[in-house]
Amino acid sequence: MDRTEHLRGRLFAGDQLLMDHVEGHLRTRPKPGNAHGEWSGYFEFSPEIAEKLSDGGRYRIVLTDGRSGHVYIHVRKDDPMGLGRKLADFQGNGSVRR
Repeated sequence: MDRTEHLRGRLFAGDQLLMDHVEGHLRTRPKPGNAHGEWSGYFEFSPEIAEKLSDGGRYRIVLTDGRSGHVYIHVRKDDPMGLGRKLADFQGNGSVRR
């Protein structure tokens, strides 16, 4: 069963802090035979951050609750709700660790 939750945290490219305040949604799903499961989600970002994000790039997300992990980001071209927001989807790589 999928679990969706609100997320808050920071986004890093290597050791460089890209976003001090990441806010979005995180979806986790148990995967039979795999202790780590799957995780993905999305977050909103400001236009000045857009030039620092690479579509398909690997980043590290550190959540305020202590979990962290590497993510691959897909920068959306359009806001599906037509609100003009800048959004990025992410897919976790490995486990989200505390």
